[in-house]
Amino acid sequence: MESESKIQYLKKYLVKIIDDFRKEYDQLDDVERKYIAQNTLYSVPCQIEIFWVSEPSEFQLFVLLHDPNRQDKEIIINGPYNANQIVERVIEIMDEPRWRGKAPHSDDNWPFPSDVGDKEHKYSDEFAGHFSTFLDVIRQTVSQSFPPGLIFSQAMGEIDYCAIFKGNIANLPPAELDQKSFIESAKQYAESVKRGLIPDIVQSKTAEKYIKRRNFFGSYYSPGARIGDNVELPFREKIFGPNMEYPKYEYGFAFNGRMGFYDRYGLVIIEGESEAEAIKIINTIFGISILYGIEAFSVRKSDVLSTDPPFDFVPLGQSLGSYSRKISKITGQAPNFFAMIKKTQINFEKMQEIIKVSEIVFRNENLNESLLFLLESNTHLKNSEFSQAYIFCWLIVEQYISKKFRILLSEKKEIAGKQGKNKDPDKERNSHKLKLLYSNGNLGVQEYSFLTEYNKKRNDFVHSGKTITEPDAENLFLFAFKIVQDEISDLIATSKTTNPEVQ
Repeated sequence: MESESKIQYLKKYLVKIIDDFRKEYDQLDDVERKYIAQNTLYSVPCQIEIFWVSEPSEFQLFVLLHDPNRQDKEIIINGPYNANQIVERVIEIMDEPRWRGKAPHSDDNWPFPSDVGDKEHKYSDEFAGHFSTFLDVIRQTVSQSFPPGLIFSQAMGEIDYCAIFKGNIANLPPAELDQKSFIESAKQYAESVKRGLIPDIVQSKTAEKYIKRRNFFGSYYSPGARIGDNVELPFREKIFGPNMEYPKYEYGFAFNGRMGFYDRYGLVIIEGESEAEAIKIINTIFGISILYGIEAFSVRKSDVLSTDPPFDFVPLGQSLGSYSRKISKITGQAPNFFAMIKKTQINFEKMQEIIKVSEIVFRNENLNESLLFLLESNTHLKNSEFSQAYIFCWLIVEQYISKKFRILLSEKKEIAGKQGKNKDPDKERNSHKLKLLYSNGNLGVQEYSFLTEYNKKRNDFVHSGKTITEPDAENLFLFAFKIVQDEISDLIATSKTTNPEVQ
């Protein structure tokens, strides 16, 4: 009797959630409505089904469906069951007509959950992976105690949604399930569209094609960072490790018209047409981070996490869901094993500034290349690969010398004449450039001596294989760091002059 009372109370609660959402939704304008992900809509038609485990710990798997062949606002509660009963009961339920019905699935949408590609795609096919995750969470309670509330949420197929909760949804705070966060995200995104900060992908003529090809790639700060103003882990996470198994699109940003996200554990995600483009953007962000005193290593292909969310847009707070991730040979371990490595805190204000500067630098191809060389050098330097670190820094220094030399030639026509009309000044030996720069007052004594000495060290390594020492690599890194830092400062100052919105 008590169980039946709980079921009826839960049903009434879920109906209220639907009604409250529809009232909020009715107040949105047309632009804002477009950016509510179809998966999270409680609009007509929608159905909710709950899979409920009450013993030994209470969990609920929430499923939001949009089946046009079923009654709107249909609520079905399966359970409550004991954990050792749930598998057999769900197997029986999946044979019921509503779960054997055909689910929407476009031909080019990957993956195809049905075990045989030419078979009809059923709702039960979509549900299988989500139920498997639900069982994994229940099993984890042997060694981990989840706090009450939302544990994991993910799109199911093209227009449906699943979420796992610890406890009874009806007894949790309304914010856990009322989708207000998705409505707020839609408002923020629509506002950015109206202000022209990001493209209106839904109105675009190529929107359908664009959305199907949308990909997101990400990587964690390595050796480790925490992003936010209050970043200390709870003691439970210090024992069991941070909850990084199900990353979320936690904090959003725009990057030159692309969508980007980061989370509190130092994961940075960017929308990209290709993995290579995304890696370049992430490395730009990590490179700028170095200039702000935040330790960061270069991202390799093997470090990259990739995901292809089936949303028209990605709502903040949504789990990445299905994604792939490899363990880097450079870092030697996945990010959640960095427990003993000291993390750098990046507060929200600094992270926003890093992203803003990264956007500007990314548009300057030559300067961005120097920044990426600096990041590569830092990665090799911290891994005691001093020769590689030295060479990447020398590429920056060589560009610096050539730039000064070209300026000298433009100012001193008699020197330019001696160079010869058909002679490329960039092909002159560095030693010759340095002598001319020094003799014409473009280099001071100390800088000339330093560059002459380190040019020789470079030649000894390249031509004779002489080992580069750690002090030499570090000294050249500091010199290259200053070059890049000064050039970026000049670029930002110029951007502020030409574009007052850049602060």
